[in-house]
Amino acid sequence: KSHEYERIAISASLAGKISGDTLHKAVRLDRAARRIKEKFDEINALDTLPRICPKKELLDRILEMEMEHERKLFPEWYESQGGDEGLRQSFEAAVRKKFCSFDVVKILQSSQLDSFFKWIEV
Repeated sequence: KSHEYERIAISASLAGKISGDTLHKAVRLDRAARRIKEKFDEINALDTLPRICPKKELLDRILEMEMEHERKLFPEWYESQGGDEGLRQSFEAAVRKKFCSFDVVKILQSSQLDSFFKWIEV
């Protein structure tokens, strides 16, 4: 379960963008987060909405360390998974989902999703 959508739901509620009762009850928060996730999946939000990610230099260091450890500790498995290039591709795909988060402030300031937030009733 990703807390990303709960963060957006809480921030949108506090900003008055989600109508209805506040999200103090877990059931309401869960429902709002689930609806937000559905909408974000529909609009391909990972590619279209602003996100906050670590600096490239840090990500490069993490990748290099991971490659070094994989080569050293699991050499046969590492090569069978594509070696450096396989890990690089896997790492780059994981970065957007696991290392980055939605920029909630920019998303709420843009008013791009205001009509959608009004649609969510909790």
